[in-house]
Amino acid sequence: MLINTSPFMRFDGYYALSDFLGMENLQPRSFLVGKWFLRERLFGFGFLPPEPLNRKKCLLMVAYAWSTWIYRFFLFLGIAALVYYFAFKILGIVLFLVEIIWFVLLPIVKEIKVWVSLREKMSLNRTSVMTLLFFLLALAALVLPWKSQISAPAVATFERHQTFYPSESSRVVSWQVTPNEKVKRGQLLILLESPDVEQQIRLTQIKLDALQTRWYRASSGAVELDSVFTLQTQLSREQSRLQSLLERREKLAIKAPYDGYIGEWLPLTEGDYVNGQSPLATLYDDESLVVKAYIEGRIVPLLKEGSKVDFIGNDGEILSEQLLIDKVLPTAIKSLNYPGLGSTYGGAIATQKLEDQLIPEEATYEVQLKLIGEVPLMQQQFGKVNLAIEPHSLLIDGLRRIYGVFIRESGF
Repeated sequence: MLINTSPFMRFDGYYALSDFLGMENLQPRSFLVGKWFLRERLFGFGFLPPEPLNRKKCLLMVAYAWSTWIYRFFLFLGIAALVYYFAFKILGIVLFLVEIIWFVLLPIVKEIKVWVSLREKMSLNRTSVMTLLFFLLALAALVLPWKSQISAPAVATFERHQTFYPSESSRVVSWQVTPNEKVKRGQLLILLESPDVEQQIRLTQIKLDALQTRWYRASSGAVELDSVFTLQTQLSREQSRLQSLLERREKLAIKAPYDGYIGEWLPLTEGDYVNGQSPLATLYDDESLVVKAYIEGRIVPLLKEGSKVDFIGNDGEILSEQLLIDKVLPTAIKSLNYPGLGSTYGGAIATQKLEDQLIPEEATYEVQLKLIGEVPLMQQQFGKVNLAIEPHSLLIDGLRRIYGVFIRESGF
């Protein structure tokens, strides 16, 4: 219905608009007026319009013609992409080229030929001079190597960091977690208690006590030898069970495995209940800060190693300490380890989720940055960095992109 009612293709919507405006042959007449208007705005020929028009009618026809051209441009590009991806490789390439050459490039070439045929009637006037200046500026912007910096998504994180999870559903007995607090190795941070584990420990201890009493009696010869072996087996089994339960209790006492700072945390208090999937707090080793940026493969050869870099967090804060480009990993990453950078979770890197992993859609390389000075962060932070690169032009950049697409799609 949307296609049929669109006035930009010659279906019902087009004829309804033509009747509403009272203009027969709306499209071919508008195209002629649109081309005339374009030539006048580019070169200032001073030609009369293809037909007598008042200002309002002229602007209406030009707006319709230009809108139709823009609509058809993107429509034909979309069709070209569809036939390329949905047909098998060879047929897709042929149909893609036919669509682009016949419906997109050929009309443009025909119009440029008209400009060439009118070159004798061109003169230096205000309009043509402005067009020439705009063309030269656009050419300079494309050709001159003025682009010497790029922005790349980055994360400031810690090589040694740990998120504490409860080993099972439990209740908070002691909560000694304070954000941005310096903690020592072995310091008790969170003490949890599982009522189920405590009950099983009590029941197991009672059963062990009863078995121990029967064992003492058996040792005095009050029972048969077969019963002694049975008691020994039961004692061994219950002791193992008790040891397992005590180990489960011990895991509920969360201690700092190394010196560091508390980062993210849950605002819990004594008596709160948590489940096994609740991240309670995160501990960071403040001496293992590292900043990682992620760039496209085409940028790798342009990167200036050793140049200074600024890290800007998503909150707008700039890292006060200077960073240097340390190294670029030689191979593209297979998966993104920081979900906050992936487009799946609102980040800047285009990713797809596959079996709980974020896979970059394009070849992405990790750039490791070295910090100069003291550590200014106490928790992981996402942001971006501005990287210095060898000056290059937009034209070269575009050609590299086209070449990369050609290489990527050339596999049969």
